[in-house]
Amino acid sequence: MNKTYINIFLTLSILIFCVTVFNRFYSSGKITAVSYDKSIVDLGRVKLNKEIDLIFEIKNIGKEDLLIYDIQPDCSCILTKEKFKPIKKNDIAKIKVSYNNRNLGYFQKSITINCNIKSSPIVFTFQGKATK
Repeated sequence: MNKTYINIFLTLSILIFCVTVFNRFYSSGKITAVSYDKSIVDLGRVKLNKEIDLIFEIKNIGKEDLLIYDIQPDCSCILTKEKFKPIKKNDIAKIKVSYNNRNLGYFQKSITINCNIKSSPIVFTFQGKATK
């Protein structure tokens, strides 16, 4: 029975990987360029169990529409609910992120954004120290 679950898990993992690769590289075929101010945000000291809301902005500076395929947080403590339509030239995508720090001490979290730029993915990181 365990072998069956392992085979199902492996099959589903391979399928998800293939779909992700297909969507990323073959759905558009058009590469654009972006700019953003900071890829790392230092929040300093923050209160324990306080929800932190951040907005990361990406400006499309290329000739083609910016297509954000997916946003992957590095843990379940980060929430993003963004569903993006194509971002036109010179428009800005605002990516809203919520984080609830539940542990004392230093933290460093990130989100990974897969999109149609040459250097994809983009990784945004935020860090700080949770205090009482």
